[in-house]
Amino acid sequence: MTPHAFLNLLWQHKPDELYVLLWTLQDKRSHWFRDVRKAGDFAANVNGHDVYVGVGLSKADHGPQRRCPSEEIAGISSLWTDLDLKSKAHAKLLPASTPEALTILPPSMPPSIVIATGNGIHPWWLLKEPHIFDTDQERKDAARLVARWHSLLRLNAAARGWSYDRLSDLARVLRIPGTLNHKDPEHTKEVTVLSVADHRYNLSDFEEFLDEAGIPDQEAQEKAARDWADRFADTPLVVDTNARIPSEMLDAWMRDDMRFRNTWNHLRHDLKDQSQSGYDLALACFGVD
Repeated sequence: MTPHAFLNLLWQHKPDELYVLLWTLQDKRSHWFRDVRKAGDFAANVNGHDVYVGVGLSKADHGPQRRCPSEEIAGISSLWTDLDLKSKAHAKLLPASTPEALTILPPSMPPSIVIATGNGIHPWWLLKEPHIFDTDQERKDAARLVARWHSLLRLNAAARGWSYDRLSDLARVLRIPGTLNHKDPEHTKEVTVLSVADHRYNLSDFEEFLDEAGIPDQEAQEKAARDWADRFADTPLVVDTNARIPSEMLDAWMRDDMRFRNTWNHLRHDLKDQSQSGYDLALACFGVD
């Protein structure tokens, strides 16, 4: 797929007055386009640079040194994620192959397009039409929904023992197929399309799926935490030594979360502190999450 074709998939129906951001890595410069065709020409012909596209539209040209901040993004046309694969470029616990990485995506919500970036993949879920924000609240609601989607993917990755970077901000930039990955100058890699399908979504499709999956709203969680803090601000801390985690909760974690299971059984090869205290703290972190 050419850069023209990909950018057309994202932005062919955008309002004419809004800007598409293309960003080049080596000089860290922003390039702003109202015309999607001209953006495609630029991406197709730039040489020696890694080229990225912003996931959100901008109302203004912010110049070559700035990107549009998340709180000023004017609209989105998709949801997205960035999945790293195990390689010399990534030392974390990661899937070893693209088929493995794709297992964290919900089967009932397949991506519209999957991009191979050289050291990972970028799945995109295209909306039926760009969602342009009329108010700040609409932008905040969309940002919270995207964050919940990434929380779901992070939980799915953790259940398989893999790290996952939740890159859900509306100012995110991702690679464009038909360009090159120059991060290792001696082994330049092509950015290509692995799959493309006709799946198109409404934001409400994601909201309904996340509600059914029980993925919490981070803002609502933070408000609840503040409410609890206010409620018990003047209450002395009491440690109940008889408190126990419900057995059904432990059983579910042991069954569904390989990382938790390995922690419980002291089999975490990635844990630097192999003492009992190290494992106790690791288990406490699961409880906090």
